[in-house]
Amino acid sequence: MLYLKQFFILLFFFQISEFVFGQDEMLPQTYWVYLTDKQHSEYSLDRPHEFLSTRSIEKRKRFNIPMSYSDLPVSEFYIGQIKETGVKIITASRWLNAISIQSSDPEILASILSLNCVSKIEPVRKMKRQTEMPMLSIENLKTTETNYYGLAGNQFGMIEGPFLHENGYTGNDMVIAVFDAGFIGVDTGVGFSSVWEKEQILGYWNFPDDNDSVFISSYHGANVFSIMAADVPGVYVGAAPDAKYYLFRTEIVDSEYVAEEHFWLAGAEQADFLGVDIINSSLSYTTFDNPDESHTYSDLDGNTTVITKAADMAASKGILVCTAAGNYGSDSWHYIGAPADGDSVFAIGSVDGDRQYSSFSSVGPTADGRIKPDIATQGGNAAVLSSEGYVSIGSGTSYASPLAAGASAILWQAHPDKTNMEIMQALKQSASIAKTPNNKLGWGIPNLFLADLFLKGFDGQQNDELFTVFPNPVQTNLYLIVYDKITADATIEIFDISGKKILVVQPEYSDTQINPIIIQNFPQYTASGIYFIRVNTNSKSKTLEILVANP
Repeated sequence: MLYLKQFFILLFFFQISEFVFGQDEMLPQTYWVYLTDKQHSEYSLDRPHEFLSTRSIEKRKRFNIPMSYSDLPVSEFYIGQIKETGVKIITASRWLNAISIQSSDPEILASILSLNCVSKIEPVRKMKRQTEMPMLSIENLKTTETNYYGLAGNQFGMIEGPFLHENGYTGNDMVIAVFDAGFIGVDTGVGFSSVWEKEQILGYWNFPDDNDSVFISSYHGANVFSIMAADVPGVYVGAAPDAKYYLFRTEIVDSEYVAEEHFWLAGAEQADFLGVDIINSSLSYTTFDNPDESHTYSDLDGNTTVITKAADMAASKGILVCTAAGNYGSDSWHYIGAPADGDSVFAIGSVDGDRQYSSFSSVGPTADGRIKPDIATQGGNAAVLSSEGYVSIGSGTSYASPLAAGASAILWQAHPDKTNMEIMQALKQSASIAKTPNNKLGWGIPNLFLADLFLKGFDGQQNDELFTVFPNPVQTNLYLIVYDKITADATIEIFDISGKKILVVQPEYSDTQINPIIIQNFPQYTASGIYFIRVNTNSKSKTLEILVANP
């Protein structure tokens, strides 16, 4: 066995020499050093408070997620052995049981591989992220919107988000980690003053530079953040304006838009340590900086790339991971990027403001045949709030993802006993083409009203009836599920026991077969007693009896 490892060390020396000498000017390269075990660790799974936060431990208990070997930190003893070789250590991953290092010396790398605690060494891949589309400023519309949500009204209304807000679910008690390239203006701009006044930002970190400087490099993260957190009524209100947030800079922005996979992984592990509920990663990766290391389609099988494995691991720890599907729909490479291929990752595609597929939105399936993306929200001509308080319009699945993340947060707040996977499933089940999913829109555009009902026990099964109504008797809001398309001439009529018509509701047009409708505070129109509700669609009419029981 010893001779076999010596053979592989010699082979590795020649391979790594060729790799290193092929790089520009002998610059240090970054590698994963994979370890054999976690021996000599001072930590124990019986004492999780030594390596996880209280919030993280409580979340594990709430969802019955056991502590595992992957939770234990990397052995400090092994880190010390590798550090003694003189290499620069970048990160240590407890999930991979690996250390990322920098070196330009093949002999040092070979000596590291010869250590008994080392199983293998592989290059850390540098990836190119999706190209972002130009923003269109519309600052002249800053104060012209009378809608409470401002110019966010269409994209948030499309997923029936106001329903949950009106019921008090705006993100309280939820924690979201935002992974992006930089957050210029979030610290100083008037557009984000509310998040500081409400103490919503719990922390921030720059993983590439290993410091707390995140308000640099890019406006992209600020745009993404606004879709969730902005709270400027009449101008722009985001999907989860009362959630708490961590801002993590996880990629290096330069002319090549390069990101290194270990920084995303480090961010995910830190999110787990902190007990974060949701990760939003508006980033999607396909090709690598070195053409010899580019992904092939077969890599997008949910089990190959480090980022995808990290995202799935985060999901196994109870985190709901939202990620952009990618902006490659119109390119020769039109498939989703990593980590959207993960089987436990919520991959978000894009529709335009008219609910139609955005041509740039990346498509599935994954290499192993699974439908992706999972759902789609508005990323085409989406509104974002700038740090100066102006609204701009931009396009990309990177703007669809935070809308889905914010929606997930408020739905989860409404159902805190549900798991991350149950929240994802309810959103998919509620979506516009849930019966016939495809590889452009996944299960379609989610409906938070319907998702809320699914989590309350509604089974969603269509029957021979035109509609169902509940609760019955009703004391506050009256809910209907109409099992037919809602055309322009559709009506909902309420009659008292004498046959007098007391209310007529004109539902909004919908071309889907399952349509949730709510009549807010229904008893305000009636006294206690028996009433009749009739639904008329283009092809059907049905009347049911309801009982109003005023409090």
